[in-house]
Amino acid sequence: MANRGFSQKLNPQQLLDKIKEVIYEKPFNFISDKTQSQWAIFKHYVEQNKKWMRFSEDALTKVSYFLPGRMGDSGEIGEFVYGLGFVLQTLNDRALNEESNETLFCGPKETLSIQNVKTFVQLLQHMQLFMELLAIKRLSNRNRWKLVFIIEFIKMLCRLYLLFYFDGHMLIMQDEEEMKYNERIKQAETNTNKNHDLQKMYVEHGRGTDPNGYFSPLSKKQQQLTNNSSLMDHVYVHNTKYPNLNGRALKRTIFAEILYIIRPVVHVAFFISYGSTSWMPFVVSLLMDIYSHMMHRTSSILSMRQKTELSRRRKYWLLYLFRPPFFNKYIEVYLKSS
Repeated sequence: MANRGFSQKLNPQQLLDKIKEVIYEKPFNFISDKTQSQWAIFKHYVEQNKKWMRFSEDALTKVSYFLPGRMGDSGEIGEFVYGLGFVLQTLNDRALNEESNETLFCGPKETLSIQNVKTFVQLLQHMQLFMELLAIKRLSNRNRWKLVFIIEFIKMLCRLYLLFYFDGHMLIMQDEEEMKYNERIKQAETNTNKNHDLQKMYVEHGRGTDPNGYFSPLSKKQQQLTNNSSLMDHVYVHNTKYPNLNGRALKRTIFAEILYIIRPVVHVAFFISYGSTSWMPFVVSLLMDIYSHMMHRTSSILSMRQKTELSRRRKYWLLYLFRPPFFNKYIEVYLKSS
């Protein structure tokens, strides 16, 4: 008798949903359920003591500069306090529905799980350098790079989840003006008074932070600064041009973003396998960056905001000059000889 549990095959979408449930949703929901009451207490405290909490996060980062060994052999202590300041800032932002740190844009309406994933990635990034500095003293060189691989792998899984949620469209890093706009939208949406819909409409149509302000005609440049419509331009054009895809991005766009997301993990994996003297990690990582960039540039849909994002990503290519073995064989040798 056939096993009924395996008699029905899952289609690709059902399989992706099952993977998402097992890898992402269940662990995050479990953690959320366990920490919900503690988070409610923390959120209430932050709301009642906003100025003090903002002062504390700023004080932690500034105090870290004066700790013994901050720029010496004991830098991990200062880096821990410095990272702790940014951790507190991220948690305060989440409690107050504010945004102080740059975050990826994953659509106009983010679910609780998406917010949790983005917050988790931020917290991990803030403490990553401290963990790496601590690993230099506590672990062997190979085990230290294994720790880096684990951290990058976790970040990769989180970003792939964000990409899956955004239907494979490019994940754009928000600038300061876009963050301020989204912050005000979130505050309007979570407002408990009966006029929250009206307040949201005011924000969407360009009214400033002054509740007694007035509407005025905005120039095209000003309008772009007061809303995040440019972040969704490529999605709107895509949905109009390819209605049969039901909002899902083109395969080349998805592949380009996946290459960009997994590139750090591949680089660390090759670094562990081939060592710091091999050109393999350097070349493979650079080719992945270039290929991902070219696939986006040659896409049939490329908005001005996407071009700005690609320009931001290109700036990080300068860091290849400081990676081994290029740095050791060319720049370091030149500096020592001069």
